[in-house]
Amino acid sequence: MSVYLTRINGLPGKDAARYRQQMSVNIAHRLGIKEMGIYRYSLGDESDESLSARVDGIIAGINKGDLVICQFPTGNSLQFERKLIRHLIAYGGRIAIFLQDLELSCLQEMIRLYNQAEIMIVPSLAMRQFLLDNRMRKDMKFVIQEMWDYTCDCSLTEVPSGRKEFVFANVEKLERDFFETAKGKFGLVWYKNAYDRQYMEYGVSFSLAEFLAAGIPVAVPAGISNQELIKENHLGLIVHSPEEAAARIEALEEAEYLEYAQCVERFAPALRKGYYTQRCLAEAMQAFYRKDTVSFSIPAKVYTLGNAVFSSTILKESYGGNLVLSWDFQGKADGFQLYDTAGILIAETNNEHRHYFLIRGYAKESGFLVKAFVETLKGKLIIAESGLTHLDKSVYGIPEVSLIIPAYNAEDYIVRSIDSALAQSFPDLEIIIVDDGSTDRTPDILDWYDETYANVRVVHQENSGTPAARNAGLLQANGKYIGFMDNDDMIRPNMIAKLYHSAKKNRCDIVVTSVYYLTENEYEISIFSQCPLEENAAVDIDKFMDAYYVHAFQFPVVWNKLYRASLVKNRLFPLIIYDDEAWMPYVLSFADRICYLNDGLYEYDRSIRSGTLFNKWGRKSDEEIAANHKRAILFYLENGNPKRREMLKDLAQKELTLFADRYKNKEYVKLAKEIAEM
Repeated sequence: MSVYLTRINGLPGKDAARYRQQMSVNIAHRLGIKEMGIYRYSLGDESDESLSARVDGIIAGINKGDLVICQFPTGNSLQFERKLIRHLIAYGGRIAIFLQDLELSCLQEMIRLYNQAEIMIVPSLAMRQFLLDNRMRKDMKFVIQEMWDYTCDCSLTEVPSGRKEFVFANVEKLERDFFETAKGKFGLVWYKNAYDRQYMEYGVSFSLAEFLAAGIPVAVPAGISNQELIKENHLGLIVHSPEEAAARIEALEEAEYLEYAQCVERFAPALRKGYYTQRCLAEAMQAFYRKDTVSFSIPAKVYTLGNAVFSSTILKESYGGNLVLSWDFQGKADGFQLYDTAGILIAETNNEHRHYFLIRGYAKESGFLVKAFVETLKGKLIIAESGLTHLDKSVYGIPEVSLIIPAYNAEDYIVRSIDSALAQSFPDLEIIIVDDGSTDRTPDILDWYDETYANVRVVHQENSGTPAARNAGLLQANGKYIGFMDNDDMIRPNMIAKLYHSAKKNRCDIVVTSVYYLTENEYEISIFSQCPLEENAAVDIDKFMDAYYVHAFQFPVVWNKLYRASLVKNRLFPLIIYDDEAWMPYVLSFADRICYLNDGLYEYDRSIRSGTLFNKWGRKSDEEIAANHKRAILFYLENGNPKRREMLKDLAQKELTLFADRYKNKEYVKLAKEIAEM
């Protein structure tokens, strides 16, 4: 099954309709949507047979069940559009109408045509109501566009001072010089006649997007369809006449203009990236999969403060008959809300770092959406909404990345960890979970995931310890890159994708992300591992070791990293306590290029660690702890890359100095002297 978006060809190069449709097609390509080209022509005296042949040629690639999103109007007459819809239906195609303008002169004929579609993408809620009031099918599914994008590199180089002037947008002058001359001014978006007035009441002005994308505040007429968006985001003036706009601009203080300009510049990146168009197209595709015929509206409407956006959402089955919705949110929010398709609020969190909701009591066919909010004096302001999300049924291919999770008596928290691994936006991921002889319900939980998900494999072994479990996972791994995760931690939905793409881009052996850790308070997250390295850029091992291991001496863990498989497959963990401390420098000594991402993509949970091996080790005597540290250090000194022996000795000395100060144990000083003489 394929998805197509129509595009009109043959319009003048600077024509606004042509530009809008081309922009929509370019954005659609990001979603895997194909283009269906329609050439602009004069119908004239063309016969019905000739027109049918023309339309058949346009839709020749359509197969039964394909989805076609038609950008209307086409500019090729109502007769052409009737023929197009009729033939699409005859071919077995499913249709959505992306309504960009409304032919009021033949309104009823157009609505009869629209009623043959399954979905309407309309500019505003006002347009939706207008269509319903004029004999649109009551069971029509709607997606609300709310705002045009303007995908160009036209941002101002700096926030200008106010000039107390306004300018008009002109589609024939959309080059950078136009925007440079508009610096410090207000863009006036106004109607020329009664038709324009009515259009702006129901539609969305493209000129408005042009100004805002360029970082230029606007003056708009009161009553336009997206007036609230302008007001809530402080993007410009809402006035009743151009004369009022001129008077208010004249009265503005410099600081007031600067405030408007700064708000617009925070808003503009979403338009330049095609946010609104991508959202409404994605939600239209999701709406096609709805099985119910109940009338509903999918709001693509978003009040964007800055570049707030849900870049991905995913709904998965979770253990115990539950569902789990995970998301990747870009921007600043005070919390999140979860809604079902009936618009009922079913969960809320005031934690800005939360990235999932566990959902109980809903069927697999249910759909959900999540909203991000900020707290204001007037209450919660919704700044972004995800699309309506249904159960993911991804088909997994050959794994590029293997994620290894050792598990032991983890029934209380392993579900959450696995769910976060399954929620990854990276499709080519295999998850290998090694059950290390658990005596609680952990084996049953793991077997359920093994049976439910094709990309999950479970290995059962007798209790042998965490390093042996990690080794068992390494021997099973098929990915070109390998990562590790502890059974009580979580990873953010974009972690694997970000680390993988960084590794590929920079040709790195290892990619490292900074770490958040969770405290006893629910998901209170603070960052604990940062280092002074340029982000997403390859550095050599010496520079990395100096920055990462020496700068405040970062904890030598294995789980916040992605490794090239050829680097680690044959370098197994030593079967000792503090295997991380031993293995990490050992592997690093054989690496050449390393990248660092300061994104806090791994979540290290200290709130539930009281029963873990980590804390059991921490309760050992000082002598036992010193002996374990010694074994770890000697392992990487004896087995590490001989070409980097001095680097490893230097690291050992720094570790021992830190431990001697922390534990006040003379054994560390003694060992340091032994190493110096090696």
